[in-house]
Amino acid sequence: MLVVEAVPTNATPVKLYRKVSMVVDVSRPTTLKVELERAYSLLRLKLVDQLTAAPPRDALEVVANGVRVGEAAPGQQLLEVFVPKGLVDLTVTSKNGLYYELRLSIDARNDTVNATAVLRRTIFSVTVRVVDFTGRKLTGVLVEATGQDVPYTASAVTVDGEAVVQVPYGIYLVCARHEWFQERCMPLDPLVSQEVSFIMSYTPAGLVAANAGLLVTVVLVAAVATALYKLRHRIIRALAPEEEVF
Repeated sequence: MLVVEAVPTNATPVKLYRKVSMVVDVSRPTTLKVELERAYSLLRLKLVDQLTAAPPRDALEVVANGVRVGEAAPGQQLLEVFVPKGLVDLTVTSKNGLYYELRLSIDARNDTVNATAVLRRTIFSVTVRVVDFTGRKLTGVLVEATGQDVPYTASAVTVDGEAVVQVPYGIYLVCARHEWFQERCMPLDPLVSQEVSFIMSYTPAGLVAANAGLLVTVVLVAAVATALYKLRHRIIRALAPEEEVF
């Protein structure tokens, strides 16, 4: 009888597999099949929202070397999972798409390993349409989206009644501003809707400014009409001198 030990040897002193011992009968030629059990490290993974530095707001799934090893609940900051010793390819996925997928390469040679996963929020494109009360598309209106639960602000200016702002996931207050119009605001959750529409109302000064060209035309027409009225006798005499004008 012979006691055989399968002891892994590595270029580094890190033991990637556990030692296996077995008793073998060597009275005849024997082929041995040895299955080595992989050694594991405890991974303490800190989960962080990039914008707020707080725990992520979505449930997360953690995969190590293609195998699911754990899941974190919304608001959970520390996740402890066991991963194979050695170099580990770690993938962190947001279950509801609030964060981009994160890939990490971790050196898990020690019995306990600490790592941090900083998650970036998914970016949404929000289309804002702005018209006046007649339905005319407005150009030059400032559109601003201000985060209510996230420190983020984005802005754009409308062209032909439309503007697009890029915002990470969160709750926003979207406002449209222009010196000729009363300010309009609306709350927005980009998970629910990625479109906002405003119908703007003129301020008194804006109404005058918007119709300045029309007013100038009216004044000019009135001035011409008045002048023609005052000169009506001369004009009639010039056109028909033989007729008497009363």
